[in-house]
Amino acid sequence: MLAPIAIITLAALATATPLKRASHTSTIHPGGRTDLCIQTTSQYYGDSVDIAIRPCNPCSQQPIRFEFNDGPTRVKLEGYNYCLVAGATSGGGYTQADGNVAHLGVCPTESWVVGYEWSFHDGVFQQLGTSFAAAAVTSLDQCLDNKDGAFGAVQTWRCYDGNQNQQWSADA
Repeated sequence: MLAPIAIITLAALATATPLKRASHTSTIHPGGRTDLCIQTTSQYYGDSVDIAIRPCNPCSQQPIRFEFNDGPTRVKLEGYNYCLVAGATSGGGYTQADGNVAHLGVCPTESWVVGYEWSFHDGVFQQLGTSFAAAAVTSLDQCLDNKDGAFGAVQTWRCYDGNQNQQWSADA
């Protein structure tokens, strides 16, 4: 009598998904440039504040740190309820397009919101979407991109293998 209960309990424990802590809490650098960081374009953090590449100079502005995981993730500003977003509209829609400016947005409470979902793998942040027909997560063809490979805006752009403007690194 107790054996079936034990088996059911063990099966339930085996299928439970533990809460994942962020595997990275770090500054994000374009390519291997540890002297440059993703920063906000303002000294304040808030909804719709754009993200740009700036020198990692703690004297002028403390480099901001993000929390994120390898694989599917949200990229959340450490200590705040703001996430990295691109292409999401205030009406809850999403527009997939080259040149969508990356900015901070209030992290949604829903478990899945297109524009806020990313996959981090091999140094690339790729946006994720959903296929409602297949009820599955799909990769959008948009990656986080260092516009023109220089200081300035961070955007999304069509993903290209080996594109140095789409390579990112995190502090160890």
